[in-house]
Amino acid sequence: PFTFFASLKSEEDKFSTIDSLVSVTTTRSIPYTDYSYGFQFTTNQIEVEGEENAIVAQILYVADGSPASEIGLKRGDWIMKMDG
Repeated sequence: PFTFFASLKSEEDKFSTIDSLVSVTTTRSIPYTDYSYGFQFTTNQIEVEGEENAIVAQILYVADGSPASEIGLKRGDWIMKMDG
């Protein structure tokens, strides 16, 4: 799969990734806990509407049947704000 993925990806694409999930049993949204919302994400620090150093998250993976998939999160979505 990795070789095939590399053959499809443009050399200019610096965002697409592929992971081997064969050994992954859960996707922990909160590290070092037993609970998972069923998605992986990465955080980025950007300027948003004049706010410097805003921290946003980009969804990397959503597990089928998870709370994250039930509310409609998808790979590539951005989380710009959190309530609570």
